[in-house]
Amino acid sequence: MAEIDNINDRKILILLLYKDNKSYCEKRRIKRLKRIYTDYQNHEQHLISELLDSKHLGRTLLEKGETDTFNRPLSPDKYSEPYITERGLCALKNGDFQSESVERWKRKWYWRIDVFCKILAIIGGLYAIIEIIRSF
Repeated sequence: MAEIDNINDRKILILLLYKDNKSYCEKRRIKRLKRIYTDYQNHEQHLISELLDSKHLGRTLLEKGETDTFNRPLSPDKYSEPYITERGLCALKNGDFQSESVERWKRKWYWRIDVFCKILAIIGGLYAIIEIIRSF
């Protein structure tokens, strides 16, 4: 399989998609992540299997007598839709998956603050030099 870019953002998106009772902020975050990663469905099964292995998502085996929405019997090896486990909820809440896009934004923001502070220091230094020269 090809290398998946920003895998933590995509894992956050998958966990949020399967979470019940989403807050307004989580719905906004899902919408933003879907807009950024329009191809998230291409890697969804791979990420779900990774999250199932790490116990962030869970699945239950359907009973033999259960039927689907069209009242057809399901095979006994059919699994239900994934659901988010307590470990997955804690991972979302505690930020176990550090978002790469947020990290990139922070680096850019800190670089801009750094440049702005250096410019202020240069202006202050030039002003001090000009004042010293004027005093003579």
